Amino acid sequence: MGFLGKYRWIIAILLISFLARLAFFFKSPEIWWDSAVYIGMGKFIFSLGHIGLWEYFRPPLWPMMLGALWKMGLDPIFFGRILVLLFSLSSVLLIYTIGRRFYDERIALLSSLFYSFVPIFFEFSHIHYNEIPSTFFCLLSIYYFTSESRAKYFLAGLFVGISFLIRFPQGIILAVFFLWLLINFKKKDFRKFLKNSAALFGGFAVVLVPFLIFNYYRYDGDFMSPFVGASAVINQILETAPAANKSWLFYFNFLPGESALLIFVLAGLYFSIREMLRKKFEEKHIITLAFLLSFAYYQSLAFHDIRYTISFLPFMFLISFYGLFSITERFHGMPKKIAYGIVMLVIIASFMSSVMIIKDYVSWQPRQMTERELLYFGLKNDFNGKTILSSTPLPAAFGDVKLIPLYTNYRDIYRVIQETLSSTDIDYIIFSDGDIPCPPQDLDCLVVRNEIINGLKEKTAIVAEKNVSGINYYIFRVDHNSQRVLDYPGGRPIAIIRMDDVGEPRNFEAMEKLLPWFVQHGMKINLNVIPIFFRNLTEERRNLVIGYFRENPGLFYIIQHGYKHETQKAIESTEFVGLPYDLQLSEIMEGKNILGGYFGQRIEVFSPPYDTSDKNTSLVLEKLNFTMYSSAAYDPNLYTKKFRRFNEDISDIADWGKQQPSIKDYDALISEYSALKKDMVIFAFHFHRLYERRDFEILYNFIEFMQKDRQIMTFKEADDWDSFLSNVKESFENRRLSINYIKGGSFYALTIGFNNSGSYTLEGNYFEDSDRFYAKNFGQKGRFCFIWKTTKCLTIDAGQTALIEA
Repeated sequence: MGFLGKYRWIIAILLISFLARLAFFFKSPEIWWDSAVYIGMGKFIFSLGHIGLWEYFRPPLWPMMLGALWKMGLDPIFFGRILVLLFSLSSVLLIYTIGRRFYDERIALLSSLFYSFVPIFFEFSHIHYNEIPSTFFCLLSIYYFTSESRAKYFLAGLFVGISFLIRFPQGIILAVFFLWLLINFKKKDFRKFLKNSAALFGGFAVVLVPFLIFNYYRYDGDFMSPFVGASAVINQILETAPAANKSWLFYFNFLPGESALLIFVLAGLYFSIREMLRKKFEEKHIITLAFLLSFAYYQSLAFHDIRYTISFLPFMFLISFYGLFSITERFHGMPKKIAYGIVMLVIIASFMSSVMIIKDYVSWQPRQMTERELLYFGLKNDFNGKTILSSTPLPAAFGDVKLIPLYTNYRDIYRVIQETLSSTDIDYIIFSDGDIPCPPQDLDCLVVRNEIINGLKEKTAIVAEKNVSGINYYIFRVDHNSQRVLDYPGGRPIAIIRMDDVGEPRNFEAMEKLLPWFVQHGMKINLNVIPIFFRNLTEERRNLVIGYFRENPGLFYIIQHGYKHETQKAIESTEFVGLPYDLQLSEIMEGKNILGGYFGQRIEVFSPPYDTSDKNTSLVLEKLNFTMYSSAAYDPNLYTKKFRRFNEDISDIADWGKQQPSIKDYDALISEYSALKKDMVIFAFHFHRLYERRDFEILYNFIEFMQKDRQIMTFKEADDWDSFLSNVKESFENRRLSINYIKGGSFYALTIGFNNSGSYTLEGNYFEDSDRFYAKNFGQKGRFCFIWKTTKCLTIDAGQTALIEA
């Protein structure tokens, strides 16, 4: 029998699989979210960052494959689909090859056939996701691990490494291989065990080590950053994930619907585990271990997804058919023909059920913007070469653009937009209300998204607006000649310093050193005062603080730090969460009166101890006319949106469990500070933790470093500035800049950003009332002339800020 005759059935399966996929190849042209990201990352890699986008938490090899297509001048969308299709057919072939090696011809053929046409695998056979490519290399590693090749362990480790760098969870197979080597380890073969293990891990290291080195240099020494980021993304998804995806029954409910035959996996596991317990270890048990470890991992995740099943379904089908035929062979008192007839009916019925489901899968249209819809906007060609701030990665797939992701927690979107516009030349902003999911029962989310859209309409030119399947898509153009009012006055970003736990009697000597230092350096500071603690200080200590406050107006600002800074017995690490409204009202009001009485200042900022509060706290603060709230980003209270919220960015504490020494060293503080790309940074420190001279030197040096880089403000000043900025309205046309603001509040010298040199006419009530402003050059070095009261011309270097006076 020739080759074609010997392998006619698997050839027929592959041919039918190919023709079936080809029939549906052009029927579902949508580019899904992750597909666009992978294509964009590929462009980023091969353009050295000039085109595309980068998401650090994703493995790089699949984007590299798609990027290589783009670099060769091929369309990564079309040819990427072909690549996935080839990987899918190759995976089917590998299942047959492995099944034939481990089991028999029947199990190999049926497993490859069912896997090829199981709906979830069939659907993803033309989608640019990484599950199918990673599964192919995973199966290839198993093929080599059990081959006769002299380099089989090295090659197995190498292909596991490739699979791992396409999709991180595939690293589980490396553990399976090592476990198998341990199971078959014999004392007299210890040297052989070490040699095989070294080859296995050596092959894996060939792929992994360059990736770790890349991480080390790209992420400032943090070679684990992508792995930590990937875990964080899962937690982020959990916020808006449907309840079904969080249920431990998810896979148990989903998998039988894909193929009823999969219930026989229980029988296959029973027979396999029984054999292993009897120490009858065979190579087929590698499949059992691979399935058990993979399924256990995906089941342990807090978030479940149907596409994750693609990775372990090959093992599941092999075990299921092994279980089915093992049961058949144990039939007693029934003719074999009848037994096998029943089995064939079960197989045919299950297969037809899967084929019927495929029709529904293929006809389903995901609610994503398609290429046709982008073409409707008429911007596909206009995108090329442009920089886009986008809430969707789709433009990175359709055009050769540099894309800056805007998809983040909706609470941070406005800040990200402002920071990006003030630091990057953006050509377009794409925003969709469907790209920013709202946590369940978060009533403020829709309001915030509408505010973002309205704000963008005011600050930019809207060039397209369309509703697609109930989701609104907007495209805004940022004119390169337009001006941008920055988020800080005077051309420098803002720093806010908060001294926590003022009133704490321990180590009050540190307070006696700190207050004169701030006065000597003219450094503004916010005193976060615990009302009851402060009242209970000795009169001498109390008057010391009050004296510095009164003798240095504008330098010290008082904020309220809870009431008595005590944790409740029932709830650890919180002063207010769970307390009734009336009790919170009584305590917070008394605390506010205490501080107002001592300092004679209106208390407008509330900072909850332990960075926790609840809805009742927010209602109390609203009633008592607080306007600002200073806490930590992880503070779970969502009802603080009514106040201007200032979240702590950096703390001085290295270890909360120690009283001394517990202060971070200077390099650690600088590292945290340098990682923050924000217009406003809030630094909180605890005076009573400062004991040694070293502690004070670290604090002084760090604050002086911030003072050189930023302007130091109180919470009140930052609030006034933000209020002023929110009331500034700007327009630009033909190099004529008009800025108006609502009069009656505080007035500041704005910093205005310019992209191109030339002459600008300035008008509006801002320019009528002001005698100065700051100009920042976001473009190349050039000469700028401002026609305003008189004409002022000067040369401004790229990225520099200049003071312009009338």
